Amino acid sequence: MPLPIRRLAATALLATLLLQPAEPARAGICDGAVTQLQINECFHQKFLKADRKLNKAWPGAQRRAERMGTGAALRDAQRRWIAFRDATCSAEAGPYQGGSMQASVWSACLERLTKRRTKDLRNFGR
Repeated sequence: MPLPIRRLAATALLATLLLQPAEPARAGICDGAVTQLQINECFHQKFLKADRKLNKAWPGAQRRAERMGTGAALRDAQRRWIAFRDATCSAEAGPYQGGSMQASVWSACLERLTKRRTKDLRNFGR
């Protein structure tokens, strides 16, 4: 398969995967999202929801780290995680630079990594 066709096929596959619901369909922010702008907004809202959950998980993890004498280390780890998250999502969205899908790929990556980090923080904070 020539390179341009492979890239087109990979883009189509990624778009298909990104647009598949990760859970059963429910009423929500993505209902009726048809245009790329609407889809981009949907993915952005999903990331913001995940970010709010992360921010709720942070105080428990921070309290536990302070009790264990590792509060500064956890704050440093969180700063480094943010840099990692942003660099990872930049790499994932990079192939779509300048395209209309770039924002969706970026936000989907942010949401995925933020959910993972929230789980880690919740486990740490217990």
